[in-house]
Amino acid sequence: MRLLSRLSTLAALISGLAFAQAVKPSVMPNPLELKRAPQGLSADDVERLQREYTRLLKVSGAMVPEFTRYEAALNEVKREGCERDDRCLVALATKSGALYALFAAIDLTLEGSVVVSGRLVRDDGEVARPTATASRPLGKRKFVDAAREVMAEFFTSLKVGALPAQRPAAVAALIPPPVVEPVIVRPVPAVAGPAVTASAPARGPGLPLLLTGGAVALVGGAVAVVGGLVGSSAKVTDGLAANAPAAEQLATGRLLTGAGFAALGVGAAVGVVGAVLLGASKTAPSVMVAPVAGGAAVSIGGTF
Repeated sequence: MRLLSRLSTLAALISGLAFAQAVKPSVMPNPLELKRAPQGLSADDVERLQREYTRLLKVSGAMVPEFTRYEAALNEVKREGCERDDRCLVALATKSGALYALFAAIDLTLEGSVVVSGRLVRDDGEVARPTATASRPLGKRKFVDAAREVMAEFFTSLKVGALPAQRPAAVAALIPPPVVEPVIVRPVPAVAGPAVTASAPARGPGLPLLLTGGAVALVGGAVAVVGGLVGSSAKVTDGLAANAPAAEQLATGRLLTGAGFAALGVGAAVGVVGAVLLGASKTAPSVMVAPVAGGAAVSIGGTF
């Protein structure tokens, strides 16, 4: 039963880590920097761009700090040089309590293209995503509409949702070191007497592991199906969520689908281990100690 207990604990740890990956990474966005823009761009248009910038960051799979922490971090950090200085983004992430900070800028080039570029830095200074760029010709479209499309492409190339939600060291700390049990050797008294035979109890964890893995896989498949239904029912226009509720519904669907597939994989792995153990027909080892002149004879039998 000790082997079964250890394998069950390992399966629980693997399942916990898989679900932890489904948690959204926290990202503190530096306000979108507007370099050049067409004439006639109003303050309302700029505010709309800022809202779209934050909304698309959430849709891409990030968790943004609440408004009070967001405002407090912006007020405390002098944001000059965030475009090139990683220390500025580190301060933003630290002050807001987020794991990452994002810098992004939008520009209208002399050739008439709308360009969005930016990068992601972790709160310890590690560059999580180097500078990424997306661009499209403005053409005859409104600048705000073209900018929204380019920002969506920018966040797709940045792959925010694939970022770890915890530092690697924090994830590694969740796995405890293996426990090594000491081997105790006891001397056998050299006295005459009958032979003593001891057999280790037979262990059969295969069937419980197989059943446990099947149950976990079944639950994971059900969660994945529910996530797919939730995501597919979100209202989407031109590949983007039509509104904030739809964006949240789409993100929830993706979260459930990812968690379901993770549990499905863990259940399948545990089931395979159970099947292998169930199919192994090993004889429990036995130890026989018989006294002889001047000592004792030891006989070990069984399959190991």
